[in-house]
Amino acid sequence: MGFAGKKRVAGSQPTSSAEPALLHWYTGLIRQVLINAYRSHELPLVQQLHGLLQLGDLLIADRGFCSFVHLASLTKAGIHGLLRLHQRVAAGFDPKEANLKGMRKRRVKILGPDDQRVIYCKPKLRPKWISQQEYDALPMELELRELRYLTGRVGFRSQVVVLVTTLLDAEKYPAMELAELYARRWQVEINFRHLKTTLK
Repeated sequence: MGFAGKKRVAGSQPTSSAEPALLHWYTGLIRQVLINAYRSHELPLVQQLHGLLQLGDLLIADRGFCSFVHLASLTKAGIHGLLRLHQRVAAGFDPKEANLKGMRKRRVKILGPDDQRVIYCKPKLRPKWISQQEYDALPMELELRELRYLTGRVGFRSQVVVLVTTLLDAEKYPAMELAELYARRWQVEINFRHLKTTLK
C-alpha cells in the first residue's frame, strides 16, 4: 500500500509540547512518540524515527523538519520526503531569476510555472544535532523538487504553500497529487487534538 508506488506513507509531526511522533498514514496508528525537552527543537530526535521506516517509504512532515541535512539523511537511508519549505527560505519561481534567494541552491529545470527542480548545497556549518562523522558522510549537493500551490481553504492560515520533495519525476508524481497529499497532513493535528482531549 502507499502513495504513487511507495510502500508506505508516514506522517511526522511535532505536538504542541514538542514531542515528535511518527504515524502510519493510512491506519492512523501512532508508531512512535519521542519525548523532547521543553522549548527545544525536534530535529535532534527525528533521526530516531527513521529506523522505523523502510526503503521507499514517504515521510510527510512540516517545515520544521525541512533542512538540507535532514533531507540528505532521508535520501541516504532510501526514504523519500515531502515537506513544507522552511519559513526562512525563499523559493524563487521566476524563470528570469538566476540566483535563488534564501539558501545556497540553484535551479536545474523548470517543470511548470509552480514546479521546479533545484540543487541544494550543503551548509558550511554542521548542525549540533548530527555528529561530524555523519555530517561528513552527507553529499555536497542534493537534487530536490520545489512546488507551489494555493490552499484556498477556510481554516488554513497560509494561502500559498511551497513544498520540497525528493520525488523528482513530475509525470509519476504530479504536483497536484502531492499538494493534495500534503494538505491532508493537517488531519494529524486534528487527531492529536482529539487524543489529548480524550485522555485529558
